[in-house]
Amino acid sequence: MTGIETKNLLHQSEGLHRHVSALMREWMACRAAQADAAIGNALLRELVRKFTDMQRRLREQAIELSRRQARLEDDLKAAAGMQKSLLPQQAPDQDAVSLAWHFTPSEMIGGDIFHVFPLNSSHMGMYMLDVSGHGVPAALVTVSVSQFFQPFSGHALRRNNIREEETPIVSPVEVIRALDREYPVERFDKFITIIYLVLDLTSGKLTYCNAGHVPALLLRPDGTIHRLDAGGPLIGLDGALPFDEGEHLLTGGDRLLLYTDGITEYRNHAEEQYGIDRLQYSMKKHAEKPLEEWLKLLFLDLMAFGKRRPVQDDVSLLGLEWLG
Repeated sequence: MTGIETKNLLHQSEGLHRHVSALMREWMACRAAQADAAIGNALLRELVRKFTDMQRRLREQAIELSRRQARLEDDLKAAAGMQKSLLPQQAPDQDAVSLAWHFTPSEMIGGDIFHVFPLNSSHMGMYMLDVSGHGVPAALVTVSVSQFFQPFSGHALRRNNIREEETPIVSPVEVIRALDREYPVERFDKFITIIYLVLDLTSGKLTYCNAGHVPALLLRPDGTIHRLDAGGPLIGLDGALPFDEGEHLLTGGDRLLLYTDGITEYRNHAEEQYGIDRLQYSMKKHAEKPLEEWLKLLFLDLMAFGKRRPVQDDVSLLGLEWLG
């Protein structure tokens, strides 16, 4: 073999080697791509599986949350119905007075409650209270306080004594002192304001004690308004400050309004409060209307001030007219 032939053969061998090397690189690249594709497909299948499983769990959780929400709403409706059952269902059958009331809660369950009830044949008791907050915790406290005033509790009436012709009345200030002892702030972590009144149905004498509550308003036929604010601090301070009583003698045509701060602190869209002065003006403006219509107009004036903005707190109104 000549040198030229040898040189040509080596050149051909080198070309073949380069070609084989290129084929090997292509084959390895193809294998790597196939491996990457297999890994990618496996990862994709795992992601799809996990996503599908997550969707399934989310659907199950959504169904369970929906069921719990439905049960909670049912419980809240039942509790609201129970609370409303504690409000007056009908006015006491008394010739000396006319009564009417209105209640608009800010939520399904609120912290307001009021009641009117006979104490004995010649006296009637009434109260308006406001527990701080809303919802179930506030409602539970209002229910508990309402039980405090039940005749069997011995707080508003003294224990029966068979030698007495009439069951003795516990004065409003004594009742409030007892309530203050029974409901310390730290017990329920709630503030309670209340006004409790006793009306003598024969003489028209009205005795009351106001524990940190907005003042009841007594409208005389001549347009004079008295604010019933005698009493003391809110309930729960364990006698830190004293309580006292106030009294007024009702005469024909007098109207008494009990309410909660959901009215005076109601705000319009400009965040301006309604206030007690507007309430007193509304009382005078509609004074010639029958009692039940009078209360409705007081509430409508409130809504007109706020351009029917929903109430931010419970709104309670209890009206009494002395007929003599």
